[in-house]
Amino acid sequence: MSDLGLGVIDQYDISVLRTLKGRGAIILETEQGYKRLMEYKGTPGRLEYMGSLLDYIYGHGLKQVDNILKNKEGSLLSTDECGDKYIITDWFYGNECDVKSKNNVKEGAALLARLHNITAAGFKDYFNESSKAPPISIPATNNLLVEYEKHNHELKRARVYIRGRKHKSQFEYNVLNNLDEYLSYATEATAKLLNSDYETLERAAIDKGCICHGNYNYHNIIFSKNKVAIVNFEKSGSGILIKDLYLYFRKVMEKYDWESTIGHEIIDTYNSVRPIPSNEYEVLKIMLMYPEKFWKLVNHYYNSNKAWIPDKNLEKINKVCYQQKRKEEFISHM
Repeated sequence: MSDLGLGVIDQYDISVLRTLKGRGAIILETEQGYKRLMEYKGTPGRLEYMGSLLDYIYGHGLKQVDNILKNKEGSLLSTDECGDKYIITDWFYGNECDVKSKNNVKEGAALLARLHNITAAGFKDYFNESSKAPPISIPATNNLLVEYEKHNHELKRARVYIRGRKHKSQFEYNVLNNLDEYLSYATEATAKLLNSDYETLERAAIDKGCICHGNYNYHNIIFSKNKVAIVNFEKSGSGILIKDLYLYFRKVMEKYDWESTIGHEIIDTYNSVRPIPSNEYEVLKIMLMYPEKFWKLVNHYYNSNKAWIPDKNLEKINKVCYQQKRKEEFISHM
């Protein structure tokens, strides 16, 4: 964002001491603590939902979240003279979770469990009761069955395309040599999910208003002094909570080449704060079975300019295939 958004600061009861550049935002050091100024491109309804969600989490004991400030008019949204819309949130000056630190990683798992203990129930009624306007529907996270079927179709489409290429790169040969095997993993995981309790759990979670963070990864966990904060709830929505743990777990485990010890420590740490129901645990195992990283690489290749394929892609596909056996071994001992 440009510095033009700084003009909206006058609409707030804050005293700015200095400004710093942040990722897609401007960090404000104020007399009231650190704040973040960022452009907002979502809908008013989504913003109202997020504001209520963060108030709910904060009010139920998890204070380290990026609450959205209200301006002098009592609105969460501010508009500058050009008509651009901005929000200001609380912010935490510190470092992102260090994925190389096992202690950091386990603290991140414990923090997620604390969040889930708060968002597992009660928010839907709170949101409807606290809204001055007619209740706005809470967004839902993606349905995994719909998502997996779509991904499976995309893998098949990529297979047809690559087979038809006359001059294949080494990356394309490697993809083609492994695609049938990974497609079988994908279809098996989809079938297992269909025959699991997933659909029942997902419907119940949505009806109850269980809220997932939606993008829980080490970039959105900030270690600030003696506190650990969770930020960036833009992708949050109702759904089965184990989706958050899956995303966090998979991204961390890829960094550790699916090392068994740290994997069990992460799950045990989460489980000690929020015990995982057996049917959710089964869904977690199925989600880990799905070859999501392989699909991402293939789908990104299919939708990109194929005149030049970065050497990095070949490294990535080789690493995914190397890690697959280690991942399978880990899942077999879950």
